[in-house]
Amino acid sequence: MAHEKRNIPLSIKRAVLDEAGGKCANPGCTNTRVEYHHIKEWAIYRSHHGKDMIALCPACHDAAHHGSLKITEQILYGWKSADRTQEYQQAVLSVEPAQKLGLVAGSIIVETAHEHAIVFELSNANTLAFRIEDDDILLVRSRLRNLEGREVLRISDNRIRSHRDQAVSFDSRPGRVRIEVPCTPAYIYPEMVRQMQFVEPSYGTSGRIPALDIEVLEPGLVKVRGIWASQKACVVITDERFAVLYPNLLWPLSIMDEQIIRIIWDGPITAALFNIWPASENWRA
Repeated sequence: MAHEKRNIPLSIKRAVLDEAGGKCANPGCTNTRVEYHHIKEWAIYRSHHGKDMIALCPACHDAAHHGSLKITEQILYGWKSADRTQEYQQAVLSVEPAQKLGLVAGSIIVETAHEHAIVFELSNANTLAFRIEDDDILLVRSRLRNLEGREVLRISDNRIRSHRDQAVSFDSRPGRVRIEVPCTPAYIYPEMVRQMQFVEPSYGTSGRIPALDIEVLEPGLVKVRGIWASQKACVVITDERFAVLYPNLLWPLSIMDEQIIRIIWDGPITAALFNIWPASENWRA
């Protein structure tokens, strides 16, 4: 008697992954790398039916088969039937504890003598900050709105949320999240792009720019890249520099060095390390 092949049809994989919201179906897991688990065991039933299959990350898949905390069929079918119509995508950044904690922004590492540090604050809608908990956990906080005033993403204690939008790409793996947006006036004015290209010629030439790229480099050390733009100023962080852009300048004001600069902030906890003073004129689209 011939049995159905082990290879799962691509159409079923796509349907099962879409049902899970493009990630592991476990509502307590944010992993986007998945495998396809047969709730009705393949060894017994030898068939691929989407109603009896579920997308699980490798860790959850292993737990479904061998975990000490039982994941029953009832639990798995409950995950399959969960409502996944949320308007946002999310991921959680886990940072291994360490004695030294810092945030890398371009060519600088920001540390703090307090439990809280604001790197910069363009407005309530565009910020980058971090805090330290229990002397060994680094928790990042950030907000970003586009130039039309709509929130694009938010980080709260390393939990990253981005509103679903066909124009916005959201990619994640353990230890890194990257969110890219189109290089259009909704997110960045052409003058901003021209200023950045004066110092980094390839900036924005692909038609997309990172709104946020946050990555754990080592225990206690997190690297941030991205763009925070308002009507009167803009902060761009790339691998090479921390840049501030204003209208009517040929190039950005930036901190750029071949060696990493370490800054220990010992100022008021309510003040930002970098004061981004608003310019007198708005950007021209």
